[in-house]
Amino acid sequence: MPIAGNHGTPERFVSIRIDITEHKEAEAQAQRLAEQDDLTALCNRRALLRALDEALSATGRDGQAACGLVLFLDIQDFKSVNESRGHQVGDRVLYAVARRSMISRAR
Repeated sequence: MPIAGNHGTPERFVSIRIDITEHKEAEAQAQRLAEQDDLTALCNRRALLRALDEALSATGRDGQAACGLVLFLDIQDFKSVNESRGHQVGDRVLYAVARRSMISRAR
């Protein structure tokens, strides 16, 4: 910001600097938490719907078909695992299934 002297011409400049690194890191973390399951690190429903919407929008713009894969796993009687064995065991089961799906996806 210029500071004018007696004749109206800038004689000095003032600038203010603020390090926003922590703020940007907090924003990125909030975005990850909003779109990623904390336990499995897989995309959650919100991220899936956003990606699907983006793919469908892009399909209309460039004329090419969207291509991708959605995997839905229904773990039979998973609720009973949580109820009978506890949530820690249930979390380990979810983590193991997620890891296996990520490994097979990489192949």
